Formats: sequence, C-alpha cells, structure tokens
Amino acid sequence: MQTMSDQAAAFRAVHPLAFTQHFLAEGVRPDGRRTLKSRRVHASASNLSSANGSALVRLGHTLVVAAVQAEPVTPAESEPARGRAVVTLEIAATSSVGGAAAIKGSGAAGRLEREQAATLELLQRTVSNNLVDLDSICIESGRAVWLLHCDVCVVEHDGNVLDAAMLAMTCAMQDVRLPSVQLEERDGLAPRLVVQQEEAIALPPPRPLFSLSFGVIGGHLVADPSAEEEVLCTTTFSVLFFEDGAFAGLHKPGGAPLPKPLADSAISAAKEKLPALVGVCLACQRTAAHESLQR
Repeated sequence: MQTMSDQAAAFRAVHPLAFTQHFLAEGVRPDGRRTLKSRRVHASASNLSSANGSALVRLGHTLVVAAVQAEPVTPAESEPARGRAVVTLEIAATSSVGGAAAIKGSGAAGRLEREQAATLELLQRTVSNNLVDLDSICIESGRAVWLLHCDVCVVEHDGNVLDAAMLAMTCAMQDVRLPSVQLEERDGLAPRLVVQQEEAIALPPPRPLFSLSFGVIGGHLVADPSAEEEVLCTTTFSVLFFEDGAFAGLHKPGGAPLPKPLADSAISAAKEKLPALVGVCLACQRTAAHESLQR
C-alpha cells in the first residue's frame, strides 16, 4: 500500500509542473524556499597549487571550479601591447544534469548545449571587458604578453550554473598571481624569457560583474532556480550588477517574452541580494590573500 509520501513522489515524477505550481501558489517551492529565496553560496580560492589562480564555488548543490593558467605568448600584430584572456566551460558528464542529458537523448542534450554556449559567451565577454585590464598584462610591447586561460568546470549541476560560474571565475581571477618576467637578450639568438616566481604580483583591481538569475514558472518568478525548476521554466534570465550597485543589464538568451512587471521585480530582488554576493567574493579574496602571505 502506497503512503502519502509515495503518492506525492509519484505525482511529482509524472506531473512535475502541476506539482511545482501547487507549491508556488502558496508562495513556496518544493525544496522549502520562498519564491525569491536563493540557496546558500560559498566560495574559496587558491584551491589548485598548479594554477596561477583558482576558486571553488558551491551554490546549493551546484559545484563549479575555475582555474587560471598564465602563458607568455607573442602578441597580435594589431594589438602589440595587449594581453589576452580566453575562457572555456565544461559541464562534467558525471554531474547530475550532464548524466541525465546523456541518458534522455538529443532533446535534453541540446538544451544543455544551448545553456552552455550562452553561459560561455557571457563569461568570455565579462573577463575581457571587466575582470582583466588586458593592457596591464603586457610583458614587452610587440614581443611578449600574457595569455590567461580560464578553465571553468561544472562538477555538479543542480541549476543556476551561470551565477556559480561567474562568481568562480571572478574569484579565480582575483586570486591570480603573475610571476615577474624579463626578456633576456642573447647574441645571435632569440631573446629568452626569464621567470622570477618569487616576485609574483596580483592583477590590477578589476570591476567585477555579478549575476543573479531567475526563472518564470507558470507566471511565478523564482530566484536561483534548481535544475528541476529550470526544466519547468518558460524563460530564465539573469540580472547583472557591478560591485558598486550599478545596474549592468539583463542577460536573457532565449525563452518566452519577459513581462515588464516580472523584470522589475527581479531587478529589485537582485539589488537586495547583491551585497551578500559581493560579501562572499570579498571574503574569498581576503582569505586567499592571507593564505598567500603565509606561503
């Protein structure tokens, strides 16, 4: 004989939208959160000794790791004194959503690929325009600049990868220490790069961009949607703010049109959440700086 909990679980599996809407009508969600309540977020830096900078972010059960490797390269002829930064994004096949997409086939895999592409596009734009002053990572104009490889890996995907990935990338970039490099001239030979690890320096202070994401389920606005909720959303979008509270825009890569009242509510809710997210980033930065001094 089925218990009430068994019946609820069966209804949730067969009719997930109706199940979720039943909760949303009461202002709560199946996981117990209020509609505009975000999950707990934690960030730590300097997790990978082999990287020039790294960070780990947990957002609920979503887990993202970012690592930055610095490589001296010859600059582009068109920008002889400008460094480069390249972002890659991987969603591990062993993550819950990655594994589910592989099992469910092309439909789920296609949705995951679109999400990954949209997230990567924003991450790349952010690192190039906000997180790194590319002119400051020039070693010697026309001869050598730094190329920063930022690899972002979603180890566990339980929704809202963008917010976790953006924070992980930001903390990893703030953790970067570049070794002092000099070009040593040699008679009849190409100059040699001499790296002095003991003189590693931080990147110039960036202007971080913070993402706070929302979804719409049956006309209800929900903050920080889980993976289960994202599948039910008619649209998802992210509100972008700078650290000082300046509004940077909405990132909405597709989905149904977003009514203005819902957009306004999301912007207001995001602005209230921003100080806590900035605080997580600053605490991560302070801890990493302290640990760097101890090494």
